[in-house]
Amino acid sequence: MKTLSFLLIVAFASMTPWRLVADEPSESILWPQGLPAGAKPLTQEKIAQLKANATDLERINLVETPSLTIYRAPADVANGCGMIICPGGGYNILAWNKEGLEVAKWLNTQGVTAGVLKYRVPRRDPDEPHLEALQDAQRAVRLMRAQAAEWGIDKGRVGVLGFSAGGHLTIMTGLQGDQANYASRDAIDEQSCKPNFLCPIYAAYLGEKYNDRTEVALGSQVKVTPETPPMFLAVTADDSFRGVQAASLFIALKQAGVPAELHIFARGGHGYGIRASERPVSTWHLRLADWLRDSGYLRAESVRLFDGKSFNGWEGDTETVWRIVDGALTAGSLDKKQEKNNFLATTKSFRNFDLTLKWKLEGTEGFVNGGVQFRSKRIPNHHEVSGYQADLGAGFDGALYDESRRNKMLSQPSKEVLEKARKPLGEWNEYRIRAEGPRIQLWLNGVQTVDFTETESGMDESGMIAVQIHGNASSIVRYKDIVIEELSPK
Repeated sequence: MKTLSFLLIVAFASMTPWRLVADEPSESILWPQGLPAGAKPLTQEKIAQLKANATDLERINLVETPSLTIYRAPADVANGCGMIICPGGGYNILAWNKEGLEVAKWLNTQGVTAGVLKYRVPRRDPDEPHLEALQDAQRAVRLMRAQAAEWGIDKGRVGVLGFSAGGHLTIMTGLQGDQANYASRDAIDEQSCKPNFLCPIYAAYLGEKYNDRTEVALGSQVKVTPETPPMFLAVTADDSFRGVQAASLFIALKQAGVPAELHIFARGGHGYGIRASERPVSTWHLRLADWLRDSGYLRAESVRLFDGKSFNGWEGDTETVWRIVDGALTAGSLDKKQEKNNFLATTKSFRNFDLTLKWKLEGTEGFVNGGVQFRSKRIPNHHEVSGYQADLGAGFDGALYDESRRNKMLSQPSKEVLEKARKPLGEWNEYRIRAEGPRIQLWLNGVQTVDFTETESGMDESGMIAVQIHGNASSIVRYKDIVIEELSPK
């Protein structure tokens, strides 16, 4: 313990039939066998006219081959949530960059894997312009679930977010429930097409016959039921009648018992995406992050870091120091001194997390001590590990130490708190360690012992987790039931 001081990269490759682009981001064709039966084609004259007009990242005016472009969240923040983004554009174009790619990249910072939906535009049916786009959205939800394992997504946390017409499409996808608007054709369609939650942003066309200019009431197609997915809505009051229609939808959700949150900002108009401005509406996406977090969609599943029987996922001296005894990582001896500090570490790094584990320490001679390292790294060509440590034993239970870096105690409980939390040597104790941004909290046997906020710059917020046996002692330390829940960044 306290010894030494010390836009866009696209790669083309061989692909599965539905894969257009390999690497990140990846684009997947929704309908590799062709569009669903009954799809209404555009005339060749219309297609030629649209192709003659420039299409760029800001504006896509023709989609004949619907697809889903996946932006995977970085591994160190990914939390298993997946969201499909429906750009707006009046069902005539797609605001591809502002209401698609920019939003996907921001969602990645929240640990969310995002898929930007390239649904069919322009309108094929002037009377019901959303119907073919709805097929694309439902297929996208199913594809995300079918690829959940590959894309690192929890099938139970797949949402849809959309803007303007894409907001309308988002709502219609949720209201449709598990009733697909097309005939099933392959294994992908065995997945549910009902999103787990919806995020319509300045949604358009919620009135009768798509009227969002003069209608307050919801149209006959907008039928909320108790089965409607939970919803987050954001809009402005000066956006024609879209603000009051969002209020009408919120009332309907409330009456149906559907969890919902609505933000109506005074000013901002329409079509702002997540781009910064001086107006409060430019912070709507921060409120969305709060809602996603508070609703549990950004909570990763708890994972056992130690399976109780093997060193899978761990690295260290498993030949002479570390062993597995009765389902616990064990090191040391009561008959022989451990010469120097030794650490068994995870092969994976972690940034923000909530970690729980049990530990037991016994000793007869020397500095009987151990610890749980986190946000740490091994010192090259040395036995030490540097980083934060939740200390244990030798009078330091429940304390936060900076191991082999600053070599100082960062925070420790008062005697009164420690007496309340600590169990006698030789009994099993439980640590809970929560690291979220600069804030680190420790609990010992359910009693909080540390609430520390890092103020010094340059301290790593990511690194491995390790368990320690301290040198110069005749002792045995055991660790078991090591469970981690990764947290999304705030």
